[in-house]
Amino acid sequence: MPIPYKASASIPLYMSDPRVRRPPAGTVTLCEAFEADFYSQLRILLTFSGEFRIEAHPLRPLTCDLFRAAYFNPATSPPESAPSPVFSVQIDTKPTPSSLFTAHKTTSRAHYTAARDRAGLRTPPDRREPREVLLVNDRGEVTECSTRNIAFWRGDGWVSPSERAGALPGTVRRYLLERGIVREGTIRASDIRAGE
Repeated sequence: MPIPYKASASIPLYMSDPRVRRPPAGTVTLCEAFEADFYSQLRILLTFSGEFRIEAHPLRPLTCDLFRAAYFNPATSPPESAPSPVFSVQIDTKPTPSSLFTAHKTTSRAHYTAARDRAGLRTPPDRREPREVLLVNDRGEVTECSTRNIAFWRGDGWVSPSERAGALPGTVRRYLLERGIVREGTIRASDIRAGE
């Protein structure tokens, strides 16, 4: 099995894989590498040859409540109270087959770039442009957007596409699932209606 360049934290087998080289003795620990007065986003990269490196990038301050949209109820809330920005989302014209590279966060992003190109979106995304492309698998099931997870209001709550469909198991998505704020389900592209 090929090892992706950047593996999800949910793949413990890579650290027990004999091809993965351990950091040398005396390597600076993460605690020593970062100052305590700011938060960092860690990026752990694992190469095909088994070498890995850790990058730290300062986190940008949040400009909005990450979870506000998860608590919005479109069945009972007035449209003007919807969280902003509201994204214009279009369904990709070609399926994206589920693979190791869609199931885990990797640096192999060709499938996302291709979907964005077909939708006429910039790569890398311009965060000021609230547009996205919705990816679907070979069975016509929604998996995710090119840079975001997605959920749809179904019945009485938010439904996130299933990991079995190919949804990336992101950390915010998992947080919302574990707390029952969203539930997992199958969303077919043919069931999506304009304005959802």
